[in-house]
Amino acid sequence: WAPYPARPPQVSDVQRPGPVPAERYVSPPVEPERANIRYSPYDDLFNKYAGDLAGNGEFLAVVAAAAKAESGFRPDAVGDKGRSIGIFQMHEQGAGRGLSVRQREDPELQSRVMVPHFVRAYKQFKAQGLSGPELASAVARAVERPEGHKDPNGLAALNYKKAFAEVTGGYVGPSRSAPAQGGDYFATKSFVNENRVKDWGTELSG
Repeated sequence: WAPYPARPPQVSDVQRPGPVPAERYVSPPVEPERANIRYSPYDDLFNKYAGDLAGNGEFLAVVAAAAKAESGFRPDAVGDKGRSIGIFQMHEQGAGRGLSVRQREDPELQSRVMVPHFVRAYKQFKAQGLSGPELASAVARAVERPEGHKDPNGLAALNYKKAFAEVTGGYVGPSRSAPAQGGDYFATKSFVNENRVKDWGTELSG
């Protein structure tokens, strides 16, 4: 498992200062064969680039939880004073290097670049026996690399678990896997993940 190369660790919207929630987030078990339930507006895209995990409900929920925590599923979400864009917050010095803002707002491109990293992390942590919220948190921390990503009990970890618990309740809105007419997904920008830090030398160790 090589260090995730796409973005530096960051203080994101899931890492804003504040007290660590006392409650634990518990979600119902997700059966891999439950391919009929939707977890996000982008399940079709996540499936498209999931390889042999396509149709695995738990994997889709893990990816959806990360996207929900990072951007609230907004493809035009902007962070780090314009440096990070999209549903997975692709950073201009990482996965978004050489890409325009418009390109990084494309959920198809975001999914094509990012989902394979989720596949690799999911298989790694699944093989270690993790499941449910713990699995979702470990995978998201490895791929998204927020500040404190090594801490399984930190605020980022808890927020990824919360997002997983929320998405496993099912998504009932419209699919947004296909671009809207004219390419505009939302009328206004959403600004998130404003405080980020660069630390290329750290790697998730467990």
